[in-house]
Formats: sequence, structure tokens, C-alpha cells
Amino acid sequence: MRAMAILYIGPHRNPDFASDYHISPILAPARLLAQFPPLLMQCGEKDPFVDDTIIFAGRVREAKRERKGELRRLISERRTGPAFRRTEDLMALEDELEALEATGEEDWVQLCIFPDWSHGYLQMPMLMKEATEVIDDLAKWIEGAFTLDAN
Repeated sequence: MRAMAILYIGPHRNPDFASDYHISPILAPARLLAQFPPLLMQCGEKDPFVDDTIIFAGRVREAKRERKGELRRLISERRTGPAFRRTEDLMALEDELEALEATGEEDWVQLCIFPDWSHGYLQMPMLMKEATEVIDDLAKWIEGAFTLDAN
């Protein structure tokens, strides 16, 4: 994996495999993970990255839970302060909290682990007819992610 990462980032960079989240997203700071849009994560059970996929999904959920708590605390502190005013900053925090509370963990991250599948199934619809259904489901999810709510 180290060789693949070096090929990815180039031979002249000095990668820090212990902390560079550009190489391994599971290392990303929680403040960044809390800002992620809804995710659909899919992985084969026998994929070498299945553990990382599960860990990353859990980290995103945890970061969003922590951010909700942090937002509640910040809003409460500002509302109970001696010079309470509805500033743009406070309204932005309230909007962010409202968006998080309007969704649940199942909206933040959907995780599908396909039993007995390995890596690369999206490139195999001619060999694995089941992959065609997964590709269709991905297309529908992506379309839904970019469709504006009519309400």
C-alpha cells in the first residue's frame, strides 16, 4: 500500500503515512468530517479496504454527533450571555444545527457491505450481473443527491 500511495502522490513528496488524510481519509480531523455531505459508501466484504470503509463511516457519524453537541453548547452560551444579540454568526450556527437535526445518522452515512464480493465489482457488470443492480442503485442515489426538493 505504501508503494501505491507514493505512486499516487508522486515520488518527490515525503508522505506522512501516520497523519496525512489525503492519503488515508480515516485520518481526517473530526472538524472536516463533520462538514461532509450525505455519503453512500459501498464495499465488498472481501475488499482489502472493508475495515477502513467501516471505520470511516463511523468516524463521519461520530464527528457529526460531536458537532451537534458543540453547536448546541455554543448557541446556548451565546443566547444566555449578557449581551445577547442575534448576530449573523449565531444565525449561521443555528442554521447548521437545524440542518443536522433535520437529518439522522442514516442520512449522514449509508453503508452497504456486499457479502462475498471483493474489490473492483463496479468494473465487472459483464462478469457479475449483481453489479449491474448496484450500479443502477448508485446512479439513482447520485441523481437524488443532486435533485432539489420541490417543497
